[in-house]
Amino acid sequence: MPRFTIPDYRFKFRVYPSSASGLFAKVYVFDTFRAMRDAIRHIDQALPAGRRWRTVDRRRLGGQVTRVTHADADGRILSGEFALIYLARPGLRMGIITHESVHAGLAWMLRRGVKMLPLTDDGKPHEEQLASVVDSIARQIVTRCDAEGLIPRG
Repeated sequence: MPRFTIPDYRFKFRVYPSSASGLFAKVYVFDTFRAMRDAIRHIDQALPAGRRWRTVDRRRLGGQVTRVTHADADGRILSGEFALIYLARPGLRMGIITHESVHAGLAWMLRRGVKMLPLTDDGKPHEEQLASVVDSIARQIVTRCDAEGLIPRG
């Protein structure tokens, strides 16, 4: 993935779904939904045509998670970063945060080589692992955004 800068974010921090994995996602919080959408468009346009995600035209986009892997030409992974999480300050509500955390949790699982909710030996999906990761990511986002005074009150 080419190196690029993410424009006009208000606050940035990392979340670590599991302290044992060494993997992390970067969370970017923007002042407005428009600033978030503009940043997503900016990143999308910086990518080669075949690697672009999608056009972001939806006015109601509450957030987005993009899976990332930094690797060299031989495919060796160079960084523990597995996702970019985009959020807008007006949308810092538990529903959007949790929704995007689920996407980040699935990105974490894919990065670790786990197929999408495979079955355990007794035939049940690995939902507990996913639920634990989602809880960890959501808790960290809410704690950090609240500490910075970014979560709207009322």
